[in-house]
Amino acid sequence: MTRSNDWDWDWDGLIVSALEAGVDLDEFWRRTPAELGFIFEAFNKNIERESNLALLNTWMSAALQRTKRMPLLKDLIKEPKKTKRQTWKDQLAFVKMLNAAFGGSDKSDTNTNHKKG
Repeated sequence: MTRSNDWDWDWDGLIVSALEAGVDLDEFWRRTPAELGFIFEAFNKNIERESNLALLNTWMSAALQRTKRMPLLKDLIKEPKKTKRQTWKDQLAFVKMLNAAFGGSDKSDTNTNHKKG
């Protein structure tokens, strides 16, 4: 007698989807269905991003062929914003803020000299 339930799994299809998403068989069997769902969702978002990038590249190539004067590459490429390097004092202030936000008390002794000597 064969038991049937409302959700018959397509194991072959699920394994193939996992392999396409870069999940090897050992990892596949260690993951829960929810975790696999997150992996598949992230994989699909990456595919969509790559597809959009390919379309953008195609569009830019066609648009640049129609220009009378080719723009400089440096004008097309956006430089990443330079961020200010965080000092140890900035880091300490942030940790103290987090400590206070979570109800911690300040155990530091400002009069203690930490130099060995």
